[in-house]
Parts: sequence; structure tokens; C-alpha cells
Amino acid sequence: MGLLLIIGFALTTILPTSVNAWFESCDRQIVLAAGTSTTVSSPNYSSNYGAGTSCRYQIQAPQGFTITASCSIKIYRDANNNCANEYFYVMRDGSKELLGSEYLCGTGSVQRTSRFNKLTLAYTSGSYNTGSFTCSLTLNCDCGWSVSSKIVGGRTAAVNEYISMVGTVNLLSNSLFCGGAIISPFYILSAAHCFTGSLATPANVGALVGDHDYTTGSDTSYSALYRISSIVKHGLYNSVTNVNDIALLKTSSEIQYNAGVGPACLPYGFAINAFDNNVILDAPGWGTTSFAGPVSTVLRTVQLNTMDLTTCKSRGMTDVTSGQLCTYTAGKDTCQYDSGGSLYYRFNKLYTILLVSYGGSCGGTKPAVNTKVAAYLTWIRNNAVGATFCGA
Repeated sequence: MGLLLIIGFALTTILPTSVNAWFESCDRQIVLAAGTSTTVSSPNYSSNYGAGTSCRYQIQAPQGFTITASCSIKIYRDANNNCANEYFYVMRDGSKELLGSEYLCGTGSVQRTSRFNKLTLAYTSGSYNTGSFTCSLTLNCDCGWSVSSKIVGGRTAAVNEYISMVGTVNLLSNSLFCGGAIISPFYILSAAHCFTGSLATPANVGALVGDHDYTTGSDTSYSALYRISSIVKHGLYNSVTNVNDIALLKTSSEIQYNAGVGPACLPYGFAINAFDNNVILDAPGWGTTSFAGPVSTVLRTVQLNTMDLTTCKSRGMTDVTSGQLCTYTAGKDTCQYDSGGSLYYRFNKLYTILLVSYGGSCGGTKPAVNTKVAAYLTWIRNNAVGATFCGA
């Protein structure tokens, strides 16, 4: 018989009142480190597990990884293609309660990938029948997920559309002053020029993640504020020319990833000049909507075109260097308080390509100048101690 897949969303009919009680005698926790893989098998495999038994496997990977389970199962089903009190469960969000999980029976192969860094597998058996399964577990580096595939013009971003978006907070005045992008569970990429005076002191800076409208707490359940333990500016940052305008913020505690919070992808795998001319990038931010105008309390986003350095210099930005890249789209721009925020390229995922650095009057005739992230990948790796990045 082939594999029968049934997707269950209301499993109270096949699960006991207390799910945990069912797995008291066999409830395993498996922690996978980056770069490792393992195999999970039913008791007594390659023979069958015993009738009336059950076991649960709670699998966890580091943040920033998903888990793929490639399973071969042989779970009894009756002549009417019913599961007959034999079930194999897959819970992609890692919940141990199993409500809403997929359940399967039959003979065949199946592959499932967790939504984030946790996955739960389990089986339950009736009093008379038995079966077996084995699953190979592998890790996949994950970054840059988004709830939206494209944007058009300047508009309000979808809630949690940019999962790596950070608003840096002046804890002395409780106000946003710059942007940033999450690149690992402890590190945020931003612009060096944002952190001067009292804001060069980490204790005075917070990182707002997962938010949309920062005046209300009801628009998203993912918003959180993290304290900053260190700020590392590029050692050759020049505050006059804004060359090397890049900084790394380290959070005091691990940023928790979820559907609305996660890391941007760094541009590994792309040529360093891949985005140098007329490439469309997304530029979200809470900055002012016009020069010296009011800030936006709701995250907004606009699409901007990159401009090669020769053209940019001819348009008046004569000091740009190879570690920078200009953007210009008539009538559209980043603006005040957008500094340090990321400009993203969409290629199945969101890649952080540029960091907002400086410009003239917002939306004027001169291009804006941004820090080119690809030129600083080695600096990022050397200073984000202990971090791992997809594609590095």
C-alpha cells in the first residue's frame, strides 16, 4: 500500500485529553548544533515498535536554522485506508502538544521542514498493531523570510513584512533615531554615524524589533525591545566623508526569532558589483516623510534604483568611494531618521545590500549615498564574534 497522508487540524478525536501523559515513558529532546545531522528512529528499528506504545521527539536547532526530516515510514492502516489507531505525527512549528499537526499512516517516504528552528515528531500505537519509521534530520540555514513578495511605490509596509527591521531607540528620550537590520541572534547592522555623543554609550541605546506602528501595541504580537551591550564602529570610519559608515550592535540577550522577527540575508553568493546600476531595492523605515517633516510612526517602504558611481559623481556626490553605492528615483527617497536602515534586494529572500548613510534634501535632485554591505563582509565576520551567516 502507498503512503496515506491526512492533514489534521482538530485532533482532539485522536489525541488524549493530556497529550503529555501519553509520552511519559518516551519523550526525547534532541538538540542539533550547526553543521550536524542525525537520525531518529522508532524503538527497536528496523523491527517494529511494540503495540500500545508511543514516543515523542522534540528537536531543536540553533536560531537561524530550519530542520528537514526525511522519513521512511511503515505505519499500519486497515483495508479501508484508515489509520486504525496508528499515527505518525509531524508538527512543523515544534509545539509538543501536536494539536493541528499532520498525521500519517501507510508505507512510503515523506519530507517535511520546520517553520523555524523547532520540529516535533511522534507516533502513537493502538493495542494490536505495530509499525516503524526512521527519519534523517538535516539543518538548513534560514534568513530573509517575508510576508510579501513585491512592493509598488511608496506605501505603508505590510505588518512584519521586513522581519529584520530594527528601530534604534534613544533610551534617554524614548524616541527612535536610526534604523538597522538583524543579521544574527545577537548582532544588528547599522550606520556608524548614528552613534555619537550620548548615543555612543550602549546603555543608552535599545533595539526595537518586530514592530510596525510603534505608538500601539496591538498591531503585532512580535514587537520586543532589546538592550545593547556593545557598539562597534568601523575603525576607519570618517565622520567628515562618511566613508566606512558601518557599525555592529550587540544585544544583551538573544533576539528571539519568529514569524515577525528574524535575520536578513547577507549578500554572499553575489558578485560585489552585482547591484551597482539600476537594481531596484526596497527601503523601509520610520523616518520623516519629507525633509524636516514629521516622522512616520508606521513603517513605510519605497522602491529605489541603484546608480553607478560615475553617474553619481556627475550628479554632485563627488566623494563617493567603492565601499559606497548611490540610489536615486525621482520623487522617492530615504529621509531623516532612516539612517542605518537596510535597503533590501528581493530574490526569494530579502538580502541586505545597502545601509542608509547620507544625502541632500530628501527626494531632491541629488542621489543618496549608502554603505555597500558586500564591501564589508570580512569586517562583519571578524567583528560579529560567534555569529554564523547563511552562505558564508
